[in-house]
Amino acid sequence: MWSQLSRRFGLTGRSRGLEQVVDDSFRLVITGAGAIVLLTVGLLAWLLLYSRPEITKYETGVRGMNDGHAAMLEQSLGIRGYLTTGNREFLAPYETGRNALRTANRRFLPLAQDGNLTADIVSLYINQRLWTRGYAEPALRNADRYRASPAQLEAFLLAGKADFDRYRSARETALDNASRQLDALRELQTTTLIGAAAGAVMIGALVLASAAKRRQLLRKDVLTPVQALIEGLESAGAGNFDQQLVASGATEMMRVVAGFNAMAVSLRDSRAVANARERHVQEQSARLRSILKMVREIGGSLNLRYVLESVVDGVATVTGAQRVVVWLVSEHEASLLPAHDSDPEAADPNRSVELGTGVVGRAAKYGRTTTGTAAENEDAGHLAVPLIIGARVVGVLELLMPGRDRLTDDQVEVLETLSIHAAAALEAARLHQSTSHASEHDALTRLANRRRLEADLTLECDRSLRYARPLSLIMLDLDHFKRVNDTFGHAKGDEILQGVAETVTNTLRSTDTAYRFGGEELVILARESDVTGALGLAERVRGAIERRYAGASEGNVTASLGVAGIPENAVSAKALIAAADQALYAAKDAGRNRVVAAARETFVTKENITSGAAS
Repeated sequence: MWSQLSRRFGLTGRSRGLEQVVDDSFRLVITGAGAIVLLTVGLLAWLLLYSRPEITKYETGVRGMNDGHAAMLEQSLGIRGYLTTGNREFLAPYETGRNALRTANRRFLPLAQDGNLTADIVSLYINQRLWTRGYAEPALRNADRYRASPAQLEAFLLAGKADFDRYRSARETALDNASRQLDALRELQTTTLIGAAAGAVMIGALVLASAAKRRQLLRKDVLTPVQALIEGLESAGAGNFDQQLVASGATEMMRVVAGFNAMAVSLRDSRAVANARERHVQEQSARLRSILKMVREIGGSLNLRYVLESVVDGVATVTGAQRVVVWLVSEHEASLLPAHDSDPEAADPNRSVELGTGVVGRAAKYGRTTTGTAAENEDAGHLAVPLIIGARVVGVLELLMPGRDRLTDDQVEVLETLSIHAAAALEAARLHQSTSHASEHDALTRLANRRRLEADLTLECDRSLRYARPLSLIMLDLDHFKRVNDTFGHAKGDEILQGVAETVTNTLRSTDTAYRFGGEELVILARESDVTGALGLAERVRGAIERRYAGASEGNVTASLGVAGIPENAVSAKALIAAADQALYAAKDAGRNRVVAAARETFVTKENITSGAAS
């Protein structure tokens, strides 16, 4: 093997041609250095792009499963304490555990992308949700009923324990598999680092030994002849390629001189080509800077509209397209819907494109860049680039450039690079928008939830007090709703709640907002409305509910409503809710299915005035 390498790189010591000597020297240096560079770059790329991110993902996932388990235990402890004692202080650990569980889930759910762990992670999450929906949530809703019957309580607790045991088993399986995968990744990383270090040492030693031998041969075969070329090289270094060297000597030296003269002519001719390439590089650099600018703008934003506008601007800048349209895959993934159009006058928000139809549809269906065809009466200026995340198409960039030539390969490559970043940013913004909406709305009634109410009510109370504008709050509770649940079942009760929420929403003004306060209680925030106006609104809502369920199979469903306002009854958010709640109970005491206003200034106390001023 050594003899083969020696002959390959000219280390045998016998006389060889000058050109071959130079080539052998260059080959030796490039081969050795290239091997070390490739080994180092490959190792760094593997560490940065695969090993370290994978290890971090699994470490985060394992911690998430452990944190999630602790949160589940905390919820279970709180619920059992609440079920057995009825003391709501036991719900504090449950609420803390529930919030901690959401955070923990976000950490370990990405492990489901690993095919080896998909089933385990999905099983863990499903069993976790089954415990929550089948045990935790019913426990909170029906705690009083279970405590009233020790037998039912015991059966319910045993069922909850069985659900928790199934979750615990799924969690242990997922944790064991994830831990094994993490240990394997760490072992692979350590083994690779040791092997790469050993390889680099061996290559370095071989290159150093070969370089020492090569140095001796170069001093003999190259140094003396090269002196004759110094004058010509200095002239060429000054940019003068018109000088032709005249030299005498060995045939090999004459060949070098002739090669130098030919090189000078070639360099002179290549200068023009180099200038053209420089201009091309500058143009490509400008495109890449545009991509970098767009990526920076959209990388830190979760605002879908802003991301769409930035993507469209970036594509138009890079390609010079006259019109750019971003299409996003519909919820059922059967068609594409326009999300943003750079030409608002030409935009058609009701238009959709089926997968496989037209330039845009073909790009989405086959996941590749597509141009227009003559059969579709389109030209090369109509281009569609798919937005892909992993192996899934989430949208399409449509470019319309009428009358322009087809984009160059470089431009298409830059555009496809841009589409990768755009796809990730758009999908992240869509997911954030969906998650934000879900966190502030009740899943059953689709009304805003109590969390949203607290934020809106604080803001509106502050505005009402600061600018002396009226504000009213209506609290609604369905009459004898427990009887409906007990007689017809909770499924029917949920259906009625949905119908009531729909009726309330259809009755409100555009400035009013309805919230689900809890159980069968709804709250209506009536902006720019005093108590008198709110009483009229509440009566319309009450009547609409009564009419909808008059003569229904489940019985006449009615509602009692309490109304309070600022400044008539309160000057703070907390006091306003208390006043409306008191009015609601007054309506129930008076016979239900009626609207009652809070007693005037009942909750306007010194303490509330101070609280309202502070807010």
